[in-house]
Amino acid sequence: MLETVESQTSQALVLIDQTPQNALISTLVPTLVQTQREAIVDLLLLGMYADRHISVIEQDVLAEEVEKIGWDEFYSFSLYFQRAVPRVRDAIASPARTTQFLLAISQQLDQVDVMKFAIEKFSAMLCLDGSNDAEAQLLDQVMETFFAAA
Repeated sequence: MLETVESQTSQALVLIDQTPQNALISTLVPTLVQTQREAIVDLLLLGMYADRHISVIEQDVLAEEVEKIGWDEFYSFSLYFQRAVPRVRDAIASPARTTQFLLAISQQLDQVDVMKFAIEKFSAMLCLDGSNDAEAQLLDQVMETFFAAA
């Protein structure tokens, strides 16, 4: 069963990679609380750092997504970003840390519709500068973790 899920999600990443960028932009943003916004940003940063290459387009898309999902005006996004990047770098250092990081994110998202939204944005982020096997495996891991928690 797990092989089937992995195969399907890897195939989904290939299909997403072949989709024009504009088609990946969702207009439906679920109602989010700040902890969910932070979890989505953490997940997007994980997608950016997954291939160890940060592109300008990834940075631009992150900024656009933060604008779309909103941000609590009492908590500076730039301050959050400065604290989140080291956490993401630490998370990609080992598979065990990645798993712990994803579990924490899934707990913050805590609603299936928000998880689906986050996965959509995450998979789109992975494809911005092309995808590779490691990114496909990471998408599989995200889906497994989130839907095991749901």
